[in-house]
Amino acid sequence: RSFSMAAPARFARARALARQAVDEFPAERVAVVAFDERADVIAAPGTAADARAAIAALEPGFGATRYVAAFDKVAELVVNDATARVVLVSDLQRSGFDDGGAVLPEGLELIVRDAGAAAGNLSITNAVVDGAKRRAVATVRNYGPAVRAADVRATFGGQEARDAVKRVS
Repeated sequence: RSFSMAAPARFARARALARQAVDEFPAERVAVVAFDERADVIAAPGTAADARAAIAALEPGFGATRYVAAFDKVAELVVNDATARVVLVSDLQRSGFDDGGAVLPEGLELIVRDAGAAAGNLSITNAVVDGAKRRAVATVRNYGPAVRAADVRATFGGQEARDAVKRVS
């Protein structure tokens, strides 16, 4: 559900891949975990029907991709279950591994389904707002394979800030 998944075709593909995983790997218990900077169980271990309903209701968010959050939540769900299978549906944004520590418990089967990464992916990796000085500073990082230029706009209180449009490359 991270922001990088918000492209309509990408999120639709992710939903289709998640539904396919539920259908392809029938199990007595199926759980669905959605993640960005945090991970939430959106369908507790239960029936495939519950998992499908949760997938259908899922919407993309605005957070960054952090695989460590997802893997930690999965580890909580599969305590003492050596037969668990994890299907990761993601656009595989590499910045999601920047924090390190994304590790699943030993013995789990991990299946990765690529929902399609963007050809170029710019993201804001840091932002600091100083309300007293009416100033904001943001760091934009290019995670794509090629040099890319884009306009960055800033709005405050619904109004575009003076000198808000900057060209980055």
